[in-house]
Amino acid sequence: MFKYIPLLLIPFLLAGCGRQDQNNPEQVNVNQQQEISDNSMISGYPEGAEVYTVNLIDSSVDWYCRRILVDTNNHHGGINIKEGTIAYLDDQFVGAEFVMDMASIVDYDLSGKMKETLEKHIKSADFFNVEAYPTAVFKATKIEPNPDALDSRTNFVITGDLTIKDVTKEISFPAIVNKTEEKITAQAEFSVNRTEWGVVYGSGGFFDNLGNSVIDDMIRYEINLVAEAGCSVEADVCGL
Repeated sequence: MFKYIPLLLIPFLLAGCGRQDQNNPEQVNVNQQQEISDNSMISGYPEGAEVYTVNLIDSSVDWYCRRILVDTNNHHGGINIKEGTIAYLDDQFVGAEFVMDMASIVDYDLSGKMKETLEKHIKSADFFNVEAYPTAVFKATKIEPNPDALDSRTNFVITGDLTIKDVTKEISFPAIVNKTEEKITAQAEFSVNRTEWGVVYGSGGFFDNLGNSVIDDMIRYEINLVAEAGCSVEADVCGL
């Protein structure tokens, strides 16, 4: 069980992947309007809920990671979102779920051979083993208004299940969620301990004598979602 993690003021740590680049055909090969291929992303929402579909181009997941003893060896990258939905019922935020494409992990701060080597290592069995575990999923299980929120601060606390490498852990984090008739925007930042999902490479808690090679266990994520109006969940699950 994860402990509550306050919202961070700067981006996060991960050996993962993030913002989609419309100029990179290898990273982005999706339509602006996402098609939901099955009912799994919306069937868990209450009947009558308005379901907004995550825009894959305008949404992003960024990660930040670092070596503990070497300040110059910090990294920032991104992961593509594969699909996602956000649900409202009677103008109340009631649900959210999104899937990350772990094979899309990229690094933003390196180039050339160093970039290629790092990305290949992150995708390997040392870290996220994307061949065996191609996706990671977050699904909200509880959404509570933040009574201390101001106009410019987080207005919800979201609790949910984060699944990476088939390991599911509960996390909680504050978020800023705003809704109009056309779209919903959601922003959040949170940190997780990667070793709780079995990602232990370079961890000082699992290996001795790593010296400057010790990698921080904490991964920091910055999530920015834009979801567009879709359908209402009825008995036929939006007609799908």
